[in-house]
Amino acid sequence: MRRRLRVVCHGLSQLSTKNIAEYTFVTIRAVQIRKNRLCKKFEIPSDADFNNWMRGLADTPD
Repeated sequence: MRRRLRVVCHGLSQLSTKNIAEYTFVTIRAVQIRKNRLCKKFEIPSDADFNNWMRGLADTPD
């Protein structure tokens, strides 16, 4: 759960996959897998960018 939350937070910060990997001390592939799993869980369209989708979600008023 904490790892997923970190990827989401970094995505909202507009960090690249490479930067997230460097910051969290994991491989780039591990970050890609986490993003893919989150996309599947949240049913994000395959043509949508994860970071942009997350930012759009955060900008949506309640």
